[in-house]
Amino acid sequence: MNEPHRPPDFRRRRFGASVRAALAVAFAAGILVAANALSTRLYAHWSTGSVRALSDRTLEVLRAATGVVEATAVFERDHPFRDAARDLLDELAAAAGGMPGLSFRAKAVDVNHDIAEAAEIFRRHPGLAANSIVFTHRGRSSSVDEYELAGEGGFDGERACVSALLQIVRPVRAPVYFLSGHGEYDPADRHPVTGASSIGRVLAANGFDARPLVLGSDASAVPAACRILAIAGPRTVFPQRELEILADYLAGGGRLLLLADDAFAGGLGALLELWGLRLEAPPSAARPSGARRSSLSYGDHPAVRRMDGVLSVFVSPCGVAGAASPAATAVPPRVTPLVSVEDADGSPRCVAAASEAARSPRANTRIAVFGDADFVSNAMLDGGLEGNALLFLSVVEWLSGDERPVVAGDFGGVLDPGIGTSRDWNRLGIALAIVVPVCILAFGILLYVPFARRR
Repeated sequence: MNEPHRPPDFRRRRFGASVRAALAVAFAAGILVAANALSTRLYAHWSTGSVRALSDRTLEVLRAATGVVEATAVFERDHPFRDAARDLLDELAAAAGGMPGLSFRAKAVDVNHDIAEAAEIFRRHPGLAANSIVFTHRGRSSSVDEYELAGEGGFDGERACVSALLQIVRPVRAPVYFLSGHGEYDPADRHPVTGASSIGRVLAANGFDARPLVLGSDASAVPAACRILAIAGPRTVFPQRELEILADYLAGGGRLLLLADDAFAGGLGALLELWGLRLEAPPSAARPSGARRSSLSYGDHPAVRRMDGVLSVFVSPCGVAGAASPAATAVPPRVTPLVSVEDADGSPRCVAAASEAARSPRANTRIAVFGDADFVSNAMLDGGLEGNALLFLSVVEWLSGDERPVVAGDFGGVLDPGIGTSRDWNRLGIALAIVVPVCILAFGILLYVPFARRR
């Protein structure tokens, strides 16, 4: 049977549609090839950790450095971090090149090939292991090994290297003594829930020396070297002798940071009232077990001057209120709210406050009280709450009287596109390489096949 006659214009339209459909299929195939190439490069880039842009935190540390900084990557030839470490040092050197007063010299040493040079480096830096990066500055040195360079998805060396740089380019600031013996959080404890090693690392990265302190029965005073005393969540009542030691410490111009999970705070209530502060249990309706309260509301005080727009989170916080100072106090302390949260009914409640009193030119007492100790625990900080670490650091800086800027803690990253783990990046690669191209290809086939059947 002969094919029925069709007008020439219909044939032209059908031919044009077939051409367009074929072009759509070819376009989809091109996208498939390009997406596969892109995802392959993206996966290789993020699995090795090659850094494309340095973070603001890193640049701030470099600006604060002066003189000559030498950075040497000492790696075995086949180590997976070798190239990423060299790239990171090259980027640090390039960024430092435009900063006045700073000379950053980067070098890579192959342990398997440059044997004599590697041996000399190991001799100058006892304890240095292979597959590490060592920094030197004005006779001081600091290093990071392959375990510190590793992150969840591979190489994550920038954070570790910035911490190492801070230790040598910034002198040690005031030591922070953490009181223990009453169930407090310990900055050396790495327990994921009850420990506080994360805040200890943040303090060390910013030049503060965290030290333990136990006031035993033979103690007569807080050590003279204690510039800041932190009491992070006491669970038991302080003996009367220790309360007297703390009172003498504050009367002599001490600096105290108290983190209290309840209004009793180890029996420190009477001592706090001498300095115009009082802890208050929140209404029961506002404090269900484990309830979190977030805040973007900060007071007008130097301790929180850089917290605008930064989120901090508290767990069932107590309130911190002003208290009438004893009549015998010659110079009443100045009390200022630091942080406020909203309760379930929308009413604001102060959960952190500062007290300051200058009894004499040499006795300028400063106190900061938080109605929550869990906000500096590993459970909170390891969960990505960078604002809590920055808040703690800002308050410690104010207590120390040091006005140098605090560098953000051991958190954040070079790039924050909302994708945090290697699994997320793998999913993104799959979406780019398979899902999107397949959808486009299927669409093209749906357009082309009906016309092909009619021919």
